[in-house]
Amino acid sequence: MTLLTTNNCLNPSFEVNVTDDWGFYQGGAGGSANLDATQYKVGAKSCRIRAGNALAMIGLSGAGVSVPNGATVTVSGWMRCSADPTGNKAMLYLYSTWQTAAVYATVASNGAWEYRTVSKTNTSGGAVTFRVEGYNYFNDSAADVWFDACQLELAAAATTYTDGSLGGQCAWTGTAHNSTSTRTLATQALAGAQTNTGTVTKKTLKTLAGTMTNTGIVAAVKGLGLLLIARLRDYFLRAEQADHDLTAEFRDYTLTAPQREKHA
Repeated sequence: MTLLTTNNCLNPSFEVNVTDDWGFYQGGAGGSANLDATQYKVGAKSCRIRAGNALAMIGLSGAGVSVPNGATVTVSGWMRCSADPTGNKAMLYLYSTWQTAAVYATVASNGAWEYRTVSKTNTSGGAVTFRVEGYNYFNDSAADVWFDACQLELAAAATTYTDGSLGGQCAWTGTAHNSTSTRTLATQALAGAQTNTGTVTKKTLKTLAGTMTNTGIVAAVKGLGLLLIARLRDYFLRAEQADHDLTAEFRDYTLTAPQREKHA
């Protein structure tokens, strides 16, 4: 097994609640965080942040992820707004106690889900803990911002969304919807191999690492099996032909000259 990524959001798609691994904060009054089954991008629910009269937000209340010096951390997720978010009114924020500048992504429009990602390299000289935060900065006690499929990972750029409920190469490391998730590549034998659908190149393998499903792995393994059978068949055919040629050569060698002429 090859580990492709770990999603350090313990409750990334809010399928059960908005409280495990998350905390709600507001700078004033009237805001709220609720589970919502009317809008979602992954699974069947999302987290809806209702604006108050000041900042309303959710943030990871758990451990987040410790980022070694020199390493890069990336947050990604889906956001949706009920009103025009112009002016950074909806933000996916990468928070740490060490920051050289604010690191966040914003939504550009309302009424549709938008995927956003942002990365940060730790140059502080030591390990730093990073967390995810989702902001509703409408401050009008009316507008909603939804968050779904959040991912926090040690990676230079966002990878395919991972949580254990997706199955396939994805698995929870502990309690479902309240633990980290991993995504693995089940086989490394694909690199440079010939399958029944063509040659798997390094570029194809890189794509497979982010998108491969159980069905894809089964097909690939079947393809490798067919390749092995074909190679063995060719080997034995060549061996049989070589044996036949050797027998004929020995026979010709032992024949007398007249016999050679007769058989010529």
